[in-house]
Amino acid sequence: MNRQYVVFSKHLSWLDRSQLAEAVAEAGFDGVDLSVRPGGHVLPEQVEEELPRFVEILAGHDLSCPALVTSITGPTAEAEAVIRAAASCGVSAYRMGYLDYGDQVEESLIRHRAVFEGLAEMNARYGIHGAYQNHVGTWVGSAVWDLLPLLEGLDPDAIGLQYDVRHAVLESGSSWEIALRRLASWVRTIVVKDGYWKRGDDGVYKATSCPIGTGMVDWKRFNELLPETGWDGIISVHFEFPLFDEDPASLSTAERTKKTVHAMRNELDRLKQIV
Repeated sequence: MNRQYVVFSKHLSWLDRSQLAEAVAEAGFDGVDLSVRPGGHVLPEQVEEELPRFVEILAGHDLSCPALVTSITGPTAEAEAVIRAAASCGVSAYRMGYLDYGDQVEESLIRHRAVFEGLAEMNARYGIHGAYQNHVGTWVGSAVWDLLPLLEGLDPDAIGLQYDVRHAVLESGSSWEIALRRLASWVRTIVVKDGYWKRGDDGVYKATSCPIGTGMVDWKRFNELLPETGWDGIISVHFEFPLFDEDPASLSTAERTKKTVHAMRNELDRLKQIV
């Protein structure tokens, strides 16, 4: 399988599109998991014009854009505009926005099933995969197995789970692999990052991100399970921990970029030894 190491663009929000492309290429990544949502590198209302331009700039640096991160939470006209533009630019997958349980957990799952069905139908028309990321906290899917009734019976090529091993491990301890195996058929893209529970001065434990290989994730076991999934080779790398000691506000754009690229390259080197 041709593995594509792509970087989620969230932590590079302070760079314009050309600067971002240069930084990602210099760090050694294959492409970008581009943020197309409010506050992202491309705004949803501008996607038809701006996404092709961004993809062209990335291609000029030999970078791909196989995936997007969106705020899509239903099969609306606005969602279709993003999906249509993504498909026309050669994007193969996008991440959905988050859904909540509300006060009535069972009723919310029934309601969200209709969302998944509608998006699966829309995605199939455009030949793209929509993926829901499991995330630590109280979002739908934080307990990963809750996604099974939302996905069961739907085409895995049209809709599925973007499996985030860091969030899964922090939420479920050692049972994360059971959930992965139950939902393996719907996994096309994965998120890689590491983390642990850190006790604060107030005695409350908080989910904390850290460099790959220094947290709670069992990377050896994760690698053993990947072949059981429908994973297509896209590895979205997230940077949610401090990349350097200095206050970013105290650095020039050039200095901040240099330190960021160095940290990204080091993380990618570690990752390639693990995944």
